[in-house]
Amino acid sequence: MIEGLYIHIPFCDKICTYCDFAKIFYKTANRLSYLNALKTEYHMYKAAYDVGNIKTIYFGGGTPSALNIEELTALMETFSPLMMKAQEVTFEANPESLTLEKLHVLKENG
Repeated sequence: MIEGLYIHIPFCDKICTYCDFAKIFYKTANRLSYLNALKTEYHMYKAAYDVGNIKTIYFGGGTPSALNIEELTALMETFSPLMMKAQEVTFEANPESLTLEKLHVLKENG
């Protein structure tokens, strides 16, 4: 049984020299392809493994808050059923890219 899930969002508004994590500069074509692939991968894992009892979910990166509101909404809608059941959900954010509207999307989706 899988109890923890890490969801890597590799996009950044800028590339910091001190960061060693896998990341790419935020470009429209890259992020749409990545989010679609992430959704496909999630559904493959969901079909193969018991993901119904995930206790912790961590959205990290990169900078997940660099996603625009439509992308963030799509991401949250994909994982919302899991987040509503999880004991802990963490979402990495950069204060420069986190808006009140994005916080509402996060809250509405668990």
